[in-house]
Amino acid sequence: MMDTPKGKRPTVYISAIALPLFLTGVEVERVQDPEARELVEAFLNKAMDVLAEHFEISEKSEMKFLRSTVARLVAEHDEEVQTSKKLEAELTEIRKSHGEKVGQIREAFGHLRQQIREVSEHAGPKARLTPEHMGQLRILIDDLAGALTRTGILKPYPGIYAEIIRITGVSKTEDMQQAHFQQVIAHLQRSLRDVLEAERRQLARADQAESSENDGEHD
Repeated sequence: MMDTPKGKRPTVYISAIALPLFLTGVEVERVQDPEARELVEAFLNKAMDVLAEHFEISEKSEMKFLRSTVARLVAEHDEEVQTSKKLEAELTEIRKSHGEKVGQIREAFGHLRQQIREVSEHAGPKARLTPEHMGQLRILIDDLAGALTRTGILKPYPGIYAEIIRITGVSKTEDMQQAHFQQVIAHLQRSLRDVLEAERRQLARADQAESSENDGEHD
């Protein structure tokens, strides 16, 4: 009950806490006072924004959601770009490493081929002397050794083979390459001619000395 000029009358009270919720149900069109109507409209608009934002149904919330979504997409894109760059860098490094290894393998095979050619030049089946070459070489070596022996050299073979090694670079005549064969033959023939010429001159001097001795006895 509430005291009024006309006496006590029944009165309905509303809690101040419930007042905002009560005002949300007010029909603005029924408010006669313009200032009061403007104030109620402002309150209702604010209440609408607050409630909508609280329940995440306002445009602000949608914008916030969109901003967070865009930010997430941008972050994911940046992460994908970084990952792509990292993968590209790793692939580049792998290609570089692969290229270096391929280059090393090619270089190693190049050296191996060069070694094979060098070995083939000295001991390859195509470079070795034929049986005819070997027979001709042995005859010429024996002839030279015989001529040197007649001049007083007791062991001529080591010296002959030492010259052959110097010319060919191999220690065995079986490993001699055909490209050196003519050079060795020419050297042996020249050496044999020199020895035979020296032997001929020595014999001529001996004959001359013997002839002079015989002429002295006759006198």
